[in-house]
Amino acid sequence: MRVFTFLIFLFSPFFASALTYDEAFPNAQPYADPSVMAFLRSLDYKRGKISIPGGQVELNIPDGYYYLDSADADKVLIDLWATQMGTPLA
Repeated sequence: MRVFTFLIFLFSPFFASALTYDEAFPNAQPYADPSVMAFLRSLDYKRGKISIPGGQVELNIPDGYYYLDSADADKVLIDLWATQMGTPLA
């Protein structure tokens, strides 16, 4: 199943912008595992007004959240969470 939206905690202005992990979480303690940090740094954390593919929907991500596009949401759900749970998603 395709995931089209994914919201997680972050700070947000009124326009769309992509942030790196370090910009999105400036006070976060780094994970000990370098592969986890590399994975988190590979994602584009978006905030503000987001136009969903197809152009029929626009999201305004409020303060305290961020958006991952479908490709990054798939990475989190399938590559990270399924791996952490030890069971691949079908």
